[in-house]
Amino acid sequence: MLGFAEVTQGDVKLTEIGRDFATTTILGSKDLFRQQVLQRVPMLVSILQTLREKQNGSMRADFFLDLLDEHFPHPEAERQFATAVDWGRYAELFEYDASEERLYLPEPVAAQSREQL
Repeated sequence: MLGFAEVTQGDVKLTEIGRDFATTTILGSKDLFRQQVLQRVPMLVSILQTLREKQNGSMRADFFLDLLDEHFPHPEAERQFATAVDWGRYAELFEYDASEERLYLPEPVAAQSREQL
């Protein structure tokens, strides 16, 4: 899905970006991962855009779950949301406070987004 590998007739082969991802530093791999998810995962782009449009750079998780519930059974919506949160956090696009069930932009990103408005 993220373009790190390709499968042909049952054989799995790393792509060039997949090799780079596997052999670079942790920070380098996070940068590559961020690039790939922003190019290939519209849901993460939508979450990030929503957070950037909010004055405080945050949004309750149930907002995103409600959107997913419109298109998928609830267990699948929860699974997709959990994956989006994991990937978004790994890519350092946003943070998630599980106790408040809230997604938010990291502070420097939130300040930048407010300045752009």
